Amino acid sequence: MDKNSLISEKQKAAIKYLINLFNKNNISYQVTGGLAAICYGAKRPLYDIDIDVNSKSIPLLQKLLKRYIIGDYHHYQDDFFDMYLMKLNINGVSIDISQIENAYSLKNGKKLKINSSLSNSHVVNMLNMNIKVQDVNELIEYKLMVGRDTDLLDVVNLVNTRC
Repeated sequence: MDKNSLISEKQKAAIKYLINLFNKNNISYQVTGGLAAICYGAKRPLYDIDIDVNSKSIPLLQKLLKRYIIGDYHHYQDDFFDMYLMKLNINGVSIDISQIENAYSLKNGKKLKINSSLSNSHVVNMLNMNIKVQDVNELIEYKLMVGRDTDLLDVVNLVNTRC
């Protein structure tokens, strides 16, 4: 199955728009979550787009993406995460831009640091462009830490693809 077929046309357009925006403005980033998993071989449709950036990039991104912000940069906490992020909607596509320095997973009442670094990201050619993607080992560690059904399915696909 072609990985591009797992991504809707609207999602493809949003990804291309964001990656071009980041590159044009010299913003360091990495794609994470489901899109990163698909880049490395997961075989499920993409739900949303997750991107990590450094906190110093947030003010510029708020300015550049103002018309798409549906949840301005804020502390976010739910059953799985404790982090700072900004929520976007680009033509119906849900996007989370998270700052990488203070991102945690919550599991069994414990707050666990999500260990990831923009300097470890890999360039993957997808959608006829080079995209910086979270390191596959960091991605697997993160998905095991969070442990939702979708994350565990991604891990199985990622491990089987690497063998």
